[in-house]
Amino acid sequence: MKIKMKKTLIGAIGNGEVTITYEEGKTYEMRTPMEMEMAGVWISDGRAEQAKDVIQKKVIKPVESKAKKVVKKLLGKKKK
Repeated sequence: MKIKMKKTLIGAIGNGEVTITYEEGKTYEMRTPMEMEMAGVWISDGRAEQAKDVIQKKVIKPVESKAKKVVKKLLGKKKK
């Protein structure tokens, strides 16, 4: 689960052995059961919101081969 913090908080990371500062405006990945439980509480309290996954699509233009370019250059454009 990914969350985006609305407020700066101090919380546990991993299984609770280490604490970090979750900063306002940053997105964090919550993976362990403890982190997911904290995230659920923070979302219900309004201290964080669930982040949405953004899918970026890349448009790939077809590439013309060198052989085609040479043939076009030699023969010129086709007449209709």
